[in-house]
Amino acid sequence: MKRLLTVVCLSSCLSLNAYGARKKDTKVEQVYKDFDNLVSMQENAVANYAHKPMFGKKVDNEYQWMSYQEFGDLVGHFRSGLADLGLEAGEKVAIIARNSPEWAVSCYGALGRGAVFVPLYPNQGIDDWKYKLADSDAKVVIVEDQDIYEQVKDLPEQLPQLKYVITLTPSKSDEQLSFEKVIEKGIAKPVSSIKPGKDDVMGFIYTSGTTGNPKAVMLSHENLSFLIRNLPKLLDLSGQKSASFLPWAHIFGQLAELHVLMYLGNSTGFVEDPKETLKDNMMELKPSVLFAVPKIFERIYSNVHVDDPASLGGIKAYAYKKWMKVKHPEKSSRGAQKTWDKFWSNMFMKKVKQAFGGKLEYAVSGGAKLDKTVSQFLDDLGIQVLEGYGMSETSGIISLNRMEVFERRLGSVGKPFPGVKVMIDKNWGSSKADEGEIIVCGPNIMKGYYKLPEKTAEALTEDGCLKTGDVGYFDGQGFLHITGRTKEIYKLKNGEYVVPGVFENKAKLSPFVKDAYLTGQDKDYNVLILAADVPEIRKAMQDTPYLNELSNEELLRNEDVINFMNEEIEAMKSSIDNVYNRPRRFKLVEADWESDGLLTPTLKVKRALVEEKYKGEIASMY
Repeated sequence: MKRLLTVVCLSSCLSLNAYGARKKDTKVEQVYKDFDNLVSMQENAVANYAHKPMFGKKVDNEYQWMSYQEFGDLVGHFRSGLADLGLEAGEKVAIIARNSPEWAVSCYGALGRGAVFVPLYPNQGIDDWKYKLADSDAKVVIVEDQDIYEQVKDLPEQLPQLKYVITLTPSKSDEQLSFEKVIEKGIAKPVSSIKPGKDDVMGFIYTSGTTGNPKAVMLSHENLSFLIRNLPKLLDLSGQKSASFLPWAHIFGQLAELHVLMYLGNSTGFVEDPKETLKDNMMELKPSVLFAVPKIFERIYSNVHVDDPASLGGIKAYAYKKWMKVKHPEKSSRGAQKTWDKFWSNMFMKKVKQAFGGKLEYAVSGGAKLDKTVSQFLDDLGIQVLEGYGMSETSGIISLNRMEVFERRLGSVGKPFPGVKVMIDKNWGSSKADEGEIIVCGPNIMKGYYKLPEKTAEALTEDGCLKTGDVGYFDGQGFLHITGRTKEIYKLKNGEYVVPGVFENKAKLSPFVKDAYLTGQDKDYNVLILAADVPEIRKAMQDTPYLNELSNEELLRNEDVINFMNEEIEAMKSSIDNVYNRPRRFKLVEADWESDGLLTPTLKVKRALVEEKYKGEIASMY
């Protein structure tokens, strides 16, 4: 079997307790008190789940766990420490850090002062941080480590509103303010929490800024409280454990793995690097639910799925074939299933699921469209796929699939969240009668973009509904399907519309492709740029020895390699119904678009930047 993607767990330095294994059928006792602000929700959760494990992290190569009560105590101390620094209601607290217990403590400590919490991505660099700290009017910025501190420590001299830089790691000097020092201040001078009003701004979520400067989406306490209160009525995810790596600076990760986690009394173990050690830490954490963007699930699929089972060799090939026969008997030529077939099918599923820790029950996907091939594959493994749809501007949820079989449809993003109205504006220009721009109304809609009234007016209708910019349709059973983005869809010279994501998503399922970009506006046909997975191509072509002597650049221009990849692309084309969504020509490039800054933090392609970077290669294909 091909290797599985790997990811690691992040640790921090707080007082922690050991965590015992959860029995599969254990249900967490829930006390669903009404609330309209996150401070009240957090305090209720601490009271309800005081001794339950909340956050796990590695200390001395072993996961240890913090209880809800320990978390609540730290929130109170940090809140009081911020009060001692002079933080007032309505002022802004920013953070530049990966997910951690301290991140969560910082967030709820700030909210308990009535402040606005502003999370930033730690991998985006000083220019991005400076812009957002200035734009948000942050008074306090909390940073993960000494490296980030050195980059931002002089910003208070350049940004008049910025007064404090706090490190989550211990201070290197008496002048440096640290998380520990703020906690000490709070212990010495405790203050009670402030309960914000339902319409008060809880936090900012910055957009990716792919079409201009990033915009700060203002979300109120009630925006998120509405979703948190009602989500358990649709999805019974209580008593679950997750492996956290989706950044909390993104609304999906923050909503699912911090706020909803807390409300349900769940637990999560932190992940350090989504590229390196997922397999090891999943084995240690044994999560029952995984929240991720489609690209993570696509990587898992491309590293497990095989087109030719015989390539696995021996017993693995035999078990794979039996699994396929049981899951898709219509594709089998060997007749009815036998008990022996089911035995080997179950063995195969158990073996694959062991790579996820052996207890994974639910895969919750959001942030972009998940290819149906991937969701079907996971479902065949016995992992229930719950795909949803949302945006920062909708507090993270618009629609979602439920657990009940009749309320779940693979390939769709589910039905609208109760209390949220979803409409299809068919006047945007689609040639399909039932397709149009998705318009959303409800209590989850943002208050607007901070200090950008004109941009807010462009995004919202007169009655406060959001024009999402996404294109989709409802099927006959009321399930919503996303077909593209209005800003991404373009026309060929013949006037036919192209939805580039359709082919790009299919291409990324290949083990030989890391990323893909389809383009062709106002041209006779589409062309394709593929960021190739060179090691995988070399492995697949190891029976052609002379290729070993070629450099990576030479390899990607080699005729045998081009022909090999052309066969891959032709197979992809056959699965795309609309011929206008297919490429005619392609170029292979050696690149890591994530490291090169060509992907958003949720791993979506920054189209304008890719177009500019590869304009020479694109021009050469016409």
